[in-house]
Amino acid sequence: MGLFQKMAANGELPWSWTEAEDGGQCDVGALRQRLELTQLALQTGAPLSTAEVTYLMGARPGRAEVERGGLQARRISRNVWKLSQTSGAAERRGEVTSFASFNDGRRRFA
Repeated sequence: MGLFQKMAANGELPWSWTEAEDGGQCDVGALRQRLELTQLALQTGAPLSTAEVTYLMGARPGRAEVERGGLQARRISRNVWKLSQTSGAAERRGEVTSFASFNDGRRRFA
């Protein structure tokens, strides 16, 4: 504890809680907006442009059908895309889709 106090007194902290870690800072407002827009696009089924699909999926689609992060973009015509949610993608990869039994009161140690 004394070492940390001396380092703090000299201004030599080995850590900084305000700096970004592992790839940069997160803009939570932009993330929330992107998630809400993705949900709206899925609910309405509205046709999207290539730029809109690029923004929502986080990458420019390179083929006529692209799957990324549980979303599927399918090209209808030039610069017109349809966004849908992939069915069963999580089950194929073995991911947990329901968290109902996540905290059932028992401790699990691996």
